[in-house]
Amino acid sequence: MNPVAPPQAGASILVVDDTPANLQLFGSLLQKCGYAVRVAISGSLALRAARLLPPDLILLDVRMPKMDGYEVCKQLKADPRLKHIPVIFVSAHSETEEKVRAFKTGGVDYVTKPFQAEEIEARVRTHVELHRLQEEVRRHNLHLEELVQDRTRQLAESNARLALLDQAKTDFLRIISYELRTPLQGLFGAAEIAFGESADHPLITECQQVFESSRQRILELVEDALLLSEMQVSGVSFANETTLLDAVMAAACMENSALARQQEVQINSLLPQLGEVAGGRVFLTRALTSLIETAIRCTLPGRSVVIEGTATGAEVTIQIRAEGHVLPPEDLPRFFELLSVAKPLAFGSDLGLSPAVAGQIIKLHGGRVAIANLSPPGIELRATLSRRGARSVNLPLPVKGNQTKGDVCERPAGKK
Repeated sequence: MNPVAPPQAGASILVVDDTPANLQLFGSLLQKCGYAVRVAISGSLALRAARLLPPDLILLDVRMPKMDGYEVCKQLKADPRLKHIPVIFVSAHSETEEKVRAFKTGGVDYVTKPFQAEEIEARVRTHVELHRLQEEVRRHNLHLEELVQDRTRQLAESNARLALLDQAKTDFLRIISYELRTPLQGLFGAAEIAFGESADHPLITECQQVFESSRQRILELVEDALLLSEMQVSGVSFANETTLLDAVMAAACMENSALARQQEVQINSLLPQLGEVAGGRVFLTRALTSLIETAIRCTLPGRSVVIEGTATGAEVTIQIRAEGHVLPPEDLPRFFELLSVAKPLAFGSDLGLSPAVAGQIIKLHGGRVAIANLSPPGIELRATLSRRGARSVNLPLPVKGNQTKGDVCERPAGKK
């Protein structure tokens, strides 16, 4: 019955000894175990054989003329191609100093003569298997390194392409910001001349009012679109800025005073002292102006937009309530997303990009926005801003209006 070959069968063993009888003994023993055995009778021949075809393990005699086993092992470990090969020293000397020197040189084991065949077989099998496992790990690590390098290269190429695209987008926006206004101004100028030439026409006053309203909305849409695109391309940082929110709210109400008169809506600001919040004044004014404008357009003539504020130690929330119209519940979750309100609302108002502008700006400030339908009919817009980096004040908490249950959507601004 043939013996079962060990898992390491076929592994290559290099036996190095200056005594031919020992070479024959080791060779015969290891071949019976299924190993491919090569022999070398000197240290220099051993190095040459290993460099020509690296073995899986080396059995190395310590005492040899000209070049002993320690020097052979030292040179093996200095060669990047050979340093991973396990070396088992074989010697008739059992002194501790000899063993310590063998291990310091780079050996993995030390066998003293005379030895038992079973001992040699067990030690060789163990270290061949360990070497095989180590080589698998090393190859796997090399493969991982190659994958990481390849992925790093791909990411660098992708980043370079993205940088080019971002630059192209930025350049395009700058061109549009100038070129779009030029034909519009020409169009508006030509229309004004036409209106002047037709001043006596019975429909001219009505047409001119429609024209002025449309012109204003076009210019607002252009400005809002450019602002949104610029924020998405280059971003805005407000890390070290603080703003007095009282001044921001006063400016936002003033900006909407003309629209409120036109819509026959009254703005009632019931705000207490708000103190400072983190963020830039110009952008916060733009965001809150857009929210108040949205509330005015959702308010019936003769009704009011009521503005109140609540605060904690870390945040300030502005509540803007409009009396008159509610929004379809299915539109609330996406109300502050770009183009989500592009279609005309059921009550005929056009909100344009104002909600998206407000949401994006407040998001950049680390805040959040929300919208809810109210009962009696109306809506409430909420903008919450952080006091991080700002001096906080304690504010009274006014009572909020009733909200229709299930008709509330609060989420970080701009988040899908």
